[in-house]
Amino acid sequence: MSERLPHPAVRNAAGADHWRRSQRRRYASGAERHDELVVLLGLQGAAEYLLDGEVVALTPGVLLWALAGQAHALLSDSADFDMWVFVVSRVALPPVGGAGAPPFGQGGVEPGPRRLVPAAVAELHATAEGIARLEAPGYRRAGYAYWLARAWTLWTAAPAGTGRRLHPAVERAARALQADPGLSMGALARGAGLSAGRLGQLFRAETGKGVVEMRTETRLARVDRRMEEDARADLLTAALDAGFGSYSQFYRAFRQARAMNPRRYYASEGAAPAP
Repeated sequence: MSERLPHPAVRNAAGADHWRRSQRRRYASGAERHDELVVLLGLQGAAEYLLDGEVVALTPGVLLWALAGQAHALLSDSADFDMWVFVVSRVALPPVGGAGAPPFGQGGVEPGPRRLVPAAVAELHATAEGIARLEAPGYRRAGYAYWLARAWTLWTAAPAGTGRRLHPAVERAARALQADPGLSMGALARGAGLSAGRLGQLFRAETGKGVVEMRTETRLARVDRRMEEDARADLLTAALDAGFGSYSQFYRAFRQARAMNPRRYYASEGAAPAP
């Protein structure tokens, strides 16, 4: 499906990195596999996250583990969505083993999403903010090891099944749209096994947005990725390759989504890895 590569965020002495989604609002243009563990903690708003072919609803309090080697991607998120993203390599793993150790790669337990109680979310949030203030790589590595071990303990204590997966028809449509944002509503509906009208209603009810809106977000994500790869890339070519019919269509969609001129946006944005 996708090549497994080291995540660009962990090329540092600590062997790990973390950030708020509100600080780095980039999207991946497709599902990615990394050699590292990715842990997500929803703080506010809502998002749809693709994990090994299943779409998970990321809402406040949901803790999700994308294990090393699992294909994952953020499909879309609401304007107010925010979460903590932790990317951890093996060198930053807690020095513990056994049944109580956090998972890392596939082959053992594959934890699904669980919703933590508010006190647990507040604890992990405060710890994440504390780690961000550490400067020495050794201290940061110890902070990541502690956060990961504590997150696993709190996930284990949360009731199973409290995280939400999307309706199967919506999941199929979201996956198809992410793979090919040029698919028509009719094609999406046929793939989902529903009428176009029913899929449209269910899609909005499940995700909080319409198919057209998610299609636009997916195309914008592809432009993001192209400009991340080469800041000097031609923006018109990137927009057309992403599926926009013209630069004016891309410009209108971009302005509506981000309230900013796209050329100015990409000139001011630094490269930031997608979760």
